[in-house]
Amino acid sequence: MGSADVTKHYTDTANELRAARAVEKRLLDIIDKGKGDLKDLIAAERELGVWRTKIEKMEGEIRYYDNQVALSTLTINLVEKDILTPSALVVNAKEQWRVEVDNVPTARQTTEKAVADLQGRLIKSDEKQHPAGQVEAIIHAEIPPAKKDAFRDILKKLGIPSAHEASQSQTTEGGSGRPLDLKARTNDVVFEITLNNVVNIRPKNSVVLDLASKDVSANYHKLRDAILTQFKGQLRDGKLNEPDKQKVTAFLEFNVPTDKKEAMDKLIAEAGPFLRRENVQAAITDISTEQKSGYFVSLYSVATIAPREKVVLRLDDVVDVKAKAVELAEMARTKNGQVSKPASGLTQQGQTTAHLVMRVPLSANETLVGQFMKEGKVVAWNQTPNPKAPDNELATAEIDVTLLGGIPIVPSDEGLGKKISSGLYMAFWVFSNCIVVVIIGIGGVLPWVLTIWLGYKAVCWLTGSAKQVTVVQGPPAAKP
Repeated sequence: MGSADVTKHYTDTANELRAARAVEKRLLDIIDKGKGDLKDLIAAERELGVWRTKIEKMEGEIRYYDNQVALSTLTINLVEKDILTPSALVVNAKEQWRVEVDNVPTARQTTEKAVADLQGRLIKSDEKQHPAGQVEAIIHAEIPPAKKDAFRDILKKLGIPSAHEASQSQTTEGGSGRPLDLKARTNDVVFEITLNNVVNIRPKNSVVLDLASKDVSANYHKLRDAILTQFKGQLRDGKLNEPDKQKVTAFLEFNVPTDKKEAMDKLIAEAGPFLRRENVQAAITDISTEQKSGYFVSLYSVATIAPREKVVLRLDDVVDVKAKAVELAEMARTKNGQVSKPASGLTQQGQTTAHLVMRVPLSANETLVGQFMKEGKVVAWNQTPNPKAPDNELATAEIDVTLLGGIPIVPSDEGLGKKISSGLYMAFWVFSNCIVVVIIGIGGVLPWVLTIWLGYKAVCWLTGSAKQVTVVQGPPAAKP
């Protein structure tokens, strides 16, 4: 619907026409009177022509508006609403699958063959390899509705389905109204399938474990064999470090199917108590799967773990230090302790010493320290707890023991033999130094002494000869 109103234009043009005629009248009066110079009259004639042109134009517009039957018009267009009844009802279904497989190219070929066998239509089939080594294939296909269940079974046999989403919608054809007594027609089901290499896909959930173990090597081989045979998992990394028999460590990085996670946790718990446990979840933007669980397991021998308590003990006046050190080490071993090789020696005062460092279970610490104190005179004892060390059944204590024997009446460095040896050494030292002085006198001082003496004699001889010659040649003495 639209309208056009020309009343305002008509009124404005009529007003402009009256004003123009007033100007025309004034110009005619100027020309008729003939006052002024010739050039002014010519300018008035020229201006009069301009205004008469405007007046004629305005009069034409007025005549046009006067000839109109109506100065205002209203136009209305009516259109009948289009009402269409749908002629068909269509059902569209779509399923999205993501499957982790061992071999992507083989699984892709199997899927394409299944589409052809089920009389479907292959829309898209792409395969690519990511920079990290992950292989991915994307397949889009249309499968007849009656055969979609068979196609699903084939997809499940390819590997581990990690994601599945199904959607269905209905649309009408031939109209937008409500369908009346129409039989739905189902189109082919659209399958959008993504195949990923399961080896290179990280688990959605992982756990980091630190364990203390009495036998790291045995537990390492036990876990490794179980991962590969019993749990059918994937061992990504395995290391066993044995710098010495007491400080052994091991590391395992592996994945197992999620349905076997509980059994795997029980087997790991048998290796020893946990020192640390941390759960890690992959970011939502990372490609990951919930069909397997990841593990980062570190095994530490008891000797590599900081002791819960440290005891420093010093015993004096110990009888037979070497034998007593062997006895203390054997006492620690009977309590399942570990003993480093004893260090022994002798002090300047002639005391025999021995030093032992023992790592024993924390429960046996008090008993062993009490027994050690009975083996000599306690001159130093210090017990320091370490709250940062783990407190579990494998918690240990470190006992640092120093044994000192009695001081002898005559020290080994002050006996008769030592004194005789010292006297002989001193006599030889004096004699040898005297010989050195004699050699220096003969070889270095005597030549200079002889040279000086001979020079002195020569000077004296020359001086005496000169005096004698002077007396002989002198004048005779005068007589009185």
